[in-house]
Amino acid sequence: MKTIDVWTWSCGEHDARAAYIRSSLSAEEEARAVRFVHERDTRRFRARRIRLREILAGYLSCAPNEISFVANPYGKPRLHPGHQSDLKFNFSHSEDWAALAVTRGLELGVDLEWMRPLTETSTSPERSL
Repeated sequence: MKTIDVWTWSCGEHDARAAYIRSSLSAEEEARAVRFVHERDTRRFRARRIRLREILAGYLSCAPNEISFVANPYGKPRLHPGHQSDLKFNFSHSEDWAALAVTRGLELGVDLEWMRPLTETSTSPERSL
């Protein structure tokens, strides 16, 4: 029997560990972070990625900044083959929240969607001008 661990966390609060976070991200991750237009999105991205790294580091018994990722043709990240691990994960985020599913030897998926209330005008096929 395989075990699947599911982790969720909030990314919306300002993180006082900002210097630590930046030092734990790869150069590519930091380059992605600074491309966001809004500072809120930069903070969320950093918070998501460092927590992802912290959790996976616990499974891999290494430091968060020692983790390397590669992406499949669809952009889904996975551990670099150099880790020589059967650890599999899937990661999702929406607004201020992130979710991570982790297991060994199985491909898996997790999806997180922010629920937005529909207003009367957003469901109407007609719009007034």
